[in-house]
Amino acid sequence: MKKQFSILIVFIIVSISLIACSDDEGDTTDQSNTPSNEQEEATETNSSEKSNDTEGKWGKDYLELGIGDTGIVHNNHSKFEVTLNSVEITEKKGDHTSETGVFVIPNITVKNIGDDTIIGDDILSSTALTYEPGTSGYTVVYLDGIFNGWPAEIKPQESKSVDVVFDEIKNDVYALQFGHALESVSNEVRFTFNRDEAKK
Repeated sequence: MKKQFSILIVFIIVSISLIACSDDEGDTTDQSNTPSNEQEEATETNSSEKSNDTEGKWGKDYLELGIGDTGIVHNNHSKFEVTLNSVEITEKKGDHTSETGVFVIPNITVKNIGDDTIIGDDILSSTALTYEPGTSGYTVVYLDGIFNGWPAEIKPQESKSVDVVFDEIKNDVYALQFGHALESVSNEVRFTFNRDEAKK
């Protein structure tokens, strides 16, 4: 009788052990199939990055334009088409000599396609020229008799053309940029060109 009772006790202990192991394996399987908080955050980040690659709050970015092309700048105070008509690169212009290397002088046309009048000089607040496309660059310089600022106002559907002047280092490639690094208030428009394309 004692022998049978001992066998029964051993059988019960083994059964309990097997059930416990089975539960542990089930927990392991469940954990492997359940994404962690870090995995969920990574998935959300990747989705966010993909959405940022498309059209943002202020519309499409135009990053591969050249001389003769037109892009649309849309920011928190205006919306306009900008066309890069031509570029002049020279060490001297009129009575002025470049202090940095060369004057880079893009001729651009702006057409107001928004509903409100644009203050001309507001356009310059997001305009820069760089010799490394996609980085911050030089701001516009005022040269008496060459560039004295934009017309005071550009009304809806009105177009204005002007030579804008930058005093830059000598380089083979330049980029004229609008709205660079201003994602929260503007889209970005970039015109890239080289010295060979500039007027002699």
